[in-house]
Parts: sequence; structure tokens; C-alpha cells
Amino acid sequence: MTQEKIQLPKPTGPYNVGMSTHFLKDISRHHNNEKSRPLLVHIYYPSVEIKKEYPSYLSDAMHLYKEKLARTHKKEDLEYFDRIRDWAMPDAPIDTKNSPFPVLFFSPGFLMAAQLYSSLTEEMASHGYVVVAINHTDACWPVRFPDGSSPVILPELANIFSNKERSCMQTFAMTQETWIKDVEFVLSWLRNQPLTKSLDLSAMGIFGHSFGGSIAVEAARHNKAFRALANLDGFLFGPNWDKQFETPSLFVVAEKQFTHEEGLNAGLNIEQCDNLLARHSKKLFDQLKNNAFFVTVKNADHASFVDSKLIKSPLSKNVINPLEGIEITRALLVDFFDHYLRNKKVALLENKILNSTILSSNKNNF
Repeated sequence: MTQEKIQLPKPTGPYNVGMSTHFLKDISRHHNNEKSRPLLVHIYYPSVEIKKEYPSYLSDAMHLYKEKLARTHKKEDLEYFDRIRDWAMPDAPIDTKNSPFPVLFFSPGFLMAAQLYSSLTEEMASHGYVVVAINHTDACWPVRFPDGSSPVILPELANIFSNKERSCMQTFAMTQETWIKDVEFVLSWLRNQPLTKSLDLSAMGIFGHSFGGSIAVEAARHNKAFRALANLDGFLFGPNWDKQFETPSLFVVAEKQFTHEEGLNAGLNIEQCDNLLARHSKKLFDQLKNNAFFVTVKNADHASFVDSKLIKSPLSKNVINPLEGIEITRALLVDFFDHYLRNKKVALLENKILNSTILSSNKNNF
């Protein structure tokens, strides 16, 4: 895809999209030398129409992303980044006329910022959902706090596979506990905000990509307020990763899965590769009795669910239709959550094959 044509896909739903940013502090937990844990949260929501030019995708935080790419690419090769627009209008009023709206929580992948999933979060907001996207401090990048600081990735997380003091599985499990507490804290905060009157908190779901997908599973396992979950190409972590539960579940995986060879090239040893590959979401899906779907997206890889594959495609030679994975995932998420949170009929997920790009198996009890 040429630089001139690179844009985030426009949301397909009937609503305009607004976005608000919130800097929160959880005083029940310490963070480094501070007496509270800071969190940056983006909320995407159906909004009234604002007749202004859409903002640049390069927010303060995303400029850090471009600066990192500039270390390995020519400045002129990155100029197209400045022309990429976002489809969410900052601080636009929520559409109270059509509220209340169901709520979706979102957790990004390990070492990824929530804004790198704008194509998914804004799509869901355009279909009438309020999406609460959490940047989990110390493990998400790029993030910039209101004071201009950018929290760095903790060394034990950045070097998770070479940590001599703790196995990667132990670190993943401990980090998952922290992220689950982040979700619980943000949910508690959300229940006491002016925005709450526009939310249907009886219709809540949660989804995430990669490590965030494991968070979605574990959060829904523990909190019945989440009535449906979606795991996007995420391995599963924690002591209960393969335990059955009843929450309706959607597992979307890339056809090109992580391999031993890739793991070894990334610095993992054989045991670490085996432990990671053993925790595939298919093993959990096979144990679920009803209301569970497993979808494989053909030709997709782990990055196919993230904006970065699209926006970096002009810098790569062999990227085939970087939009396809995002577009398929958006349609599946809308179909799944519309059914379980709005009681609409399932459409796409009833098909075994969709446009020859999706292989789907499901167990359902409609």
C-alpha cells in the first residue's frame, strides 16, 4: 500500500466517535517510589457530530512511536505519518439521546499502547459501544502522562525471556495479576463518573489482543459483570488458564502462529517455547461447552490485529493487504458482542467459511 493511501479504516457504524482521556491514580497500590499506581485510560464512545477536521493520529504519545522508527528509517520516508488521521473527535459530547450504551473494556498486547488499536476501538464505538481502553503502566508503550513524562517499560518486562531471577511464565502470571487489578480499579472508577448515566453497566464485555486477550479471559472468569469476552490471538497465562467457565467467548487467531524457530530466534530456550506454545487458546476453547467460537483468520499473523501493521506497511516490501485482518476482526467483534450484549441474531459466526478468508468452528446454545 502506497504512502499516499495509508489511512486508518473509517468506522462502519452509524455513530460518530468521540474520545476522552483520563489520568487515574489507584491509591490502594504503590508504584515504584510513589504511593499510588498511575493509569492512562482512553474512552471511545458514540458522540454527537462535531463539524471539525479530524485530529492527527500522531498524538503526543504516538510521536514517540514515529521517533523510534526514525532510528532505522529516513526522515522523508516517515513524512506520511503526519497525514494519517484519527476517526475519534477528542472530548466530543456523548450522544445522550441514544444512550445508554453497552460497555466494552479493552487491554492491549504486551508492550503495546491502547492507541495502536484505534481501528478496533473506534469501530466498536461507532456501533454504539463505550470502549474503555487501558494503558497498563510499565508494560504499554508509547504512553505519555499529563505532566509530559513517558513511563518506561520495566526492565524485567522488556527482557522477560532473559530474566535470570524469574521464569517468563512467572513474570507473565504476576503481570497478569497487576493488569487484572487495573481492570477492577478502572471499573470501580467508571461506576462513579458523570458518564455512568449514559452507560448500560448491565451489558458489559471485555476484549484484548495478545497478552490483553489473556486478561480478557481471566477478568471475565473472575467478574461476572463481564457477560462476554473476546481473545484476539492471545496465549493464556496464570494458574487457571485452562479451567472451564461459562462466559460466552470468541477466540480469533492468526493462521500464521508463533513457532519454535521464531521463539529461539527471539532468545527463548526450548523449554520456554514449549511452555508458551502449550498455552494456546484452542486448548481452552475445546473444553468450553456452549457459546464459544474459535475463528482462524487466513494469511494473518500476530500483528494483523494492530494498527501498526497498516501504518508501517509502506516501510515493508512484502505486506499483503494489511487492512484485511483488521476488517475481518472488526466485523467479528461487532457480530459477537451485538449478539451477547444486545440480543441480536448472530450472522457471521454462523458461517463455517466467510469469503474464503475465515475458517470458523463454534459451539453454541442460542
